[in-house]
Amino acid sequence: MSESIVHIEDICARKAIYSEIPAELSEKTRSALKYIGVSKMYSHQAESIQASLLGKNVAVATMTSSGKSLCYNLPVLEE
Repeated sequence: MSESIVHIEDICARKAIYSEIPAELSEKTRSALKYIGVSKMYSHQAESIQASLLGKNVAVATMTSSGKSLCYNLPVLEE
C-alpha cells in the first residue's frame, strides 16, 4: 500500500482571520448567534454567507471543524 503514496506533506496551522457577522443576515438570526455566543465569524464563513444570500453559487472547501456548516445552514435558515 505504501507504494501508492507519492507525497506526504504536513501543513502548519494558520492564524484565523475573523469577520463581523454579515449585516445581510436578519436581525433575528444575528441576535440568535449573539445569544449562543457567536460574536464574530471566520472570514470564509462571512464571505460565503454573503455570496449565498446574493444568489451566487458557493463551494466551500476547508479543514475539519472550520465552520462549514454555518456557511450553508445560515443562508438556508434565512430563506
